[in-house]
Amino acid sequence: MFRIAHNRGLTFRGRRRDGAPLDEAIRDRSPGPDTLLTAALRRERLLAAVRRLPESQRQVVTMSLEGMAAAEIAEVLGVTPNSVAIRLTRARQALRTLLVEERREE
Repeated sequence: MFRIAHNRGLTFRGRRRDGAPLDEAIRDRSPGPDTLLTAALRRERLLAAVRRLPESQRQVVTMSLEGMAAAEIAEVLGVTPNSVAIRLTRARQALRTLLVEERREE
């Protein structure tokens, strides 16, 4: 009986119960190397563009990217939340322009 169980185990190890090969049954859902590389390159492009912003805009964008709310940013910088919103809007517009210009140069 042990030998039968052993042989059944060996047969089952390479196949799923429905007969499909095991390789097709288990799929890796993590991003592939090409996806990771693309994301890293996009992140680098964004950071390079952020570095080119004026300091007042760079500050609010950096804090926003770190997950801070507009009210928290306003408190840290000693300005109104409305001022933070305006700086963020202008910074986003400037970043779009910088990234589009960079794309054209490529």
